[in-house]
Amino acid sequence: MKRVSCKFVSYVFSREVEPATTVKPGETVVFETLDARGARSIPGRPYVPPPPRPFERSNPVTGPVYVEGAKPGDVLAVEVKSIETGEWGYVSAKPTVGVLK
Repeated sequence: MKRVSCKFVSYVFSREVEPATTVKPGETVVFETLDARGARSIPGRPYVPPPPRPFERSNPVTGPVYVEGAKPGDVLAVEVKSIETGEWGYVSAKPTVGVLK
């Protein structure tokens, strides 16, 4: 089993991002993730504003992972075995984005 730390965060889905790890087909991977603000909004701690970036780069994603033998155009099946949530969460609602757009 491989573990991908939330230190391997990107704000885009792009082949230009270097893989955080390489796995074999069928191998289990555990991802540590950040909240949508990059762990900057933690109850009981002072708010740390995120660095300026375009809106399309606002949500951190952990990874990517290189799958041995996968080629461009291949379809890969992913099975999510479990999700463990944190102790709190939040929702941001703005009049110009998301369902309010």
